[in-house]
Amino acid sequence: MAAADTTVDLASEPAFRLGQLSIRPSSREAILDGRTELEEPRVLQVLTVLARRRGEVVSREQLVEVCWGGRAVSEDAVNRSINKVRRWSMPTTFTLETIPRVGYRLIAAETPLDKPTTISAATDLPPPPAPSRSSRWKKVLLGLVTLFVLGTGYVAWKQTEYLRDTSAFFAVLPFDAMGSDSDAVRLAEEVSTKINNRLTGQNFKVVSPAISAQFRGSRKAEAATALTPRYIIDGTVRKNGEGLSVAVRIDSGDSPITVWSREFDASVDEARELPERISLVLAGLFNPTMQSNPRLPPDVAAGMLHINGLRAEGRDLDAYVAAKEFLRKVPAHYTPQIWYAISVAEAIDLMPLSERADLIAGARSAAENADRITWGSLPTVHAMLTPTVEWSAREERLRKGLDETGSDVSGVRYMLSSLLVNSGRIDEGITLAKQAVSIYPLSTRNVAGHASALDVAGRSEQTDAVLNKAARLWPALEAIERLRFDSALTRGDLNAASAMLHDPVIGPLLDPPAEHQPIATLVRALATHDPIDVANVERDCADPAKLARDRSSWCLRGLVVLGRLDTFFAVAPAYFPELRGSSNEERDARWLQAPRVNRYVRVLFRSDMQAVRADPRFIPIAERLGLLDYWRQSGKWPDFCKTEPESVCARMRANAAL
Repeated sequence: MAAADTTVDLASEPAFRLGQLSIRPSSREAILDGRTELEEPRVLQVLTVLARRRGEVVSREQLVEVCWGGRAVSEDAVNRSINKVRRWSMPTTFTLETIPRVGYRLIAAETPLDKPTTISAATDLPPPPAPSRSSRWKKVLLGLVTLFVLGTGYVAWKQTEYLRDTSAFFAVLPFDAMGSDSDAVRLAEEVSTKINNRLTGQNFKVVSPAISAQFRGSRKAEAATALTPRYIIDGTVRKNGEGLSVAVRIDSGDSPITVWSREFDASVDEARELPERISLVLAGLFNPTMQSNPRLPPDVAAGMLHINGLRAEGRDLDAYVAAKEFLRKVPAHYTPQIWYAISVAEAIDLMPLSERADLIAGARSAAENADRITWGSLPTVHAMLTPTVEWSAREERLRKGLDETGSDVSGVRYMLSSLLVNSGRIDEGITLAKQAVSIYPLSTRNVAGHASALDVAGRSEQTDAVLNKAARLWPALEAIERLRFDSALTRGDLNAASAMLHDPVIGPLLDPPAEHQPIATLVRALATHDPIDVANVERDCADPAKLARDRSSWCLRGLVVLGRLDTFFAVAPAYFPELRGSSNEERDARWLQAPRVNRYVRVLFRSDMQAVRADPRFIPIAERLGLLDYWRQSGKWPDFCKTEPESVCARMRANAAL
């Protein structure tokens, strides 16, 4: 392709017209006859490519290359996008011709603006008289005055138009220092500047600081009307004893309602870190792709931001409680339906066993309601609510979602990456995880998912580079600290692992206070190989139900490194129980009895677990989890089948051929 041989990045694609149809790719808006509609990202990518090559034939292969990145996609995916493009085809916009066995050609309708105005010379008129010297000067002077007036008016009009720019997502107002304390005054300036820079760097549309700086003191009340952003960020800084306190709030740009607020405290010496910390928290609440979605009512935005903040901190149970209340208060909007379904899926292992079936049924109902209310499907949500054992169904749903949602959605990539790593396809999982981070780099889940995939592959240097940066961004965040501990075990750096366990802040996150502290015992056994310590590890790791959440993989790895392979396989049925079933109900029931399996199954494919994959006893584990059927039916075998000739992969393949 000539003009359309580059990937379509909707965020940077300029607006264009097709007859009377105006397309704004960056905001996903299609405007016709004064009506504005949001269109799906993939459909807009296809329409943009066809519009670039208007009048020329574009093949299906070229569309797949540019819009789907050359990935293998179904005929249905392409046909679906083409059919949605045809919805806009009419005499006043464009026609879309199908060239059999070749491709498509878009012909744009003409508008008066498309036709050049031509003026024929009147050759029979006499030439005008030559102007006098004085009249020439009068005209020059008049022209200069006119230019000055027009120029001044243009500048004023442009400023007014900018102030009324409805495309701004954020306006960051100058924070107020309460009192005359010099530290508070300096910090107020630094916080608002850092927030502005952070949001701009994350590709959010932010009102220029030179404009928003005009709204100080009593003028802040005018900011929403004058700037028309979706959200206004404002706050105060005050001296608080020996420290400083920053109160931050996010107000709706549509009504005087605060949708999120939080207070940050620090000593005077540590206050220099607050601008960075606050800007990260704020940027992490919003996915940049939200800019292309419709404005949310203030009560909906408030509920969403509250839940998103809890999820970012790994507080899954609190997020569920908040989502349940959110749905109760705003039952008719699709956003609470989606967040309720997500929160149930993420916290299901923390719920009483007797309540799990009803909770999942309610979450699935909420997801189906959201499907009916909003456009398109919710691939990540439905995949989260599908039993672990249904590997093929989950992958198919996520890949279809990837085709439908376009290149700018990180959630589907994160979920698909997790599924692939959990099923042994590490390299492809790493690629998708890296893409998710590039789209939404301040998502703690995306960053943790990328680091975890690298750690499973044994890429210690890359893992540590990601985690060291993450630890600076999110100090003492449990998900990041667990992965740092993982990485220390992978490197065999037991001194670093022991130091983390003895850290007064990080230690309780890794090994919660209890009668037995199995992780501390494990590290001591790995260091000393003392028979008593090893026996204690075997005792502590015998029952996964007695371990704190997300600690199972450390026990399993420890048993293998300590040479207790027989113990590993003896306890394997407790960690990896039978998940298969002859009916949906049976598969659901078995999944809900052991929902945590999906949180640690990737331990089977770690670089330091080769001894497990070389043992024939690995095969029954893969069978119980449904992995063997998945590999056989899809023909997509795990990576170790290529890299570990001593593994049991050859035996599994031979059985598949029978």
